[in-house]
Amino acid sequence: MNIPTSEEIANEIRMRSVNYTGPFLLVEGSSDVTFFSHHMTMGIENIIPAFGWENLVEATIILEREGSVRILGVVDLDYRGIVATASLPANVVTTDSHDLETMMFSSNAFQKVLRQKSSSHTSNIVDLGGRSSPSVYAFV
Repeated sequence: MNIPTSEEIANEIRMRSVNYTGPFLLVEGSSDVTFFSHHMTMGIENIIPAFGWENLVEATIILEREGSVRILGVVDLDYRGIVATASLPANVVTTDSHDLETMMFSSNAFQKVLRQKSSSHTSNIVDLGGRSSPSVYAFV
């Protein structure tokens, strides 16, 4: 599979915007597309993988120069930290933690799903926050 360049990603957004007036969500990869497709409540129909944070940032910069303001980019914080995020374009945000999966596992929503799905199991563990939650091992 050939990985598209940032210019090719920008071209894809340009072509889609001819018939679509809504916002575009640019994400790092295909797993992010899947995640946001299942968890977005805003009805964004165009979630586009950039195949890496570098492509995402470069494609966003290209489109910003042209005045396209209907784009939001989401990159994983990974190990870049505060220093690297300071240089991101204004319409590119980072996840709160290492990546989307880490955010999901540390969320209250995930804890609720575990409690609900394991309600028939009595095995509990204590998470890092000190709250009692069902054991993930009950599902394995």
